[in-house]
Amino acid sequence: MTTASERADAATAKSAGGSVRNSVMRERITESAARLFQTRGINGVTMQEVAAEVGLSKASIYHYYDSRDDLLRHVFGDWARSEVEKARAIAASEDDPATKLAAFIRFHLNSLVDHLDLYALSFREESELPADVRDEFRALKREHDVLVRQILREGVEARVFEPVDETLTAFAIDGMCNWIWKWYRPGTGGKPADDIAETFAHLILRGVMAGDSSVNAGWNDEVRDTDAALAYHAREIRHHTSQLELLLKAR
Repeated sequence: MTTASERADAATAKSAGGSVRNSVMRERITESAARLFQTRGINGVTMQEVAAEVGLSKASIYHYYDSRDDLLRHVFGDWARSEVEKARAIAASEDDPATKLAAFIRFHLNSLVDHLDLYALSFREESELPADVRDEFRALKREHDVLVRQILREGVEARVFEPVDETLTAFAIDGMCNWIWKWYRPGTGGKPADDIAETFAHLILRGVMAGDSSVNAGWNDEVRDTDAALAYHAREIRHHTSQLELLLKAR
């Protein structure tokens, strides 16, 4: 015969298991919804279609999200809040400005690649979001831009960066990274996201570093090491050679 304490422990375990299952299902729903929204547009998807995509009935999906607006709020809001929290951590770190900027670029570009559907949707149909969702999303994006400018300002004040216009430079960095949703296609034989992020970080740092600063500042340990740097550039040469061969064959 079970005791009251044992029954309470069992109930707690069951509740915890249910919470985990709910969390997994909510994530499946938001991922499926993002794909559907990307394909059909924000106004072209119903809750019933999202439910069918994950194998739920229309009634069951309301156990996880109260409404379509609630689902949109989580699809965009949860993701954007997570992005900004990670960006805050980079900006608040004790690293030097060059290392922070390189880390920020790597993080941002890899995040873009990991969430291509959401980024593409946000650029194309942000105005179609419910007003409260749109306002929060825009506020989080503005904070993201503020953090980039903060890192640039720190670098200028420390004389690690040239006295660049921090607003224009932040716009340039965002534009360079954000446009990847238009041309990057994972799994098609192109460059890995990590290599693209490393190239972008290097290009941007070369553009802002003060003349007496090391051009290798902010690079990861692999690229700082001479032998690894040679291997890195050898990969670059092989990649561009293969791309040239493809272009020549297509002529």
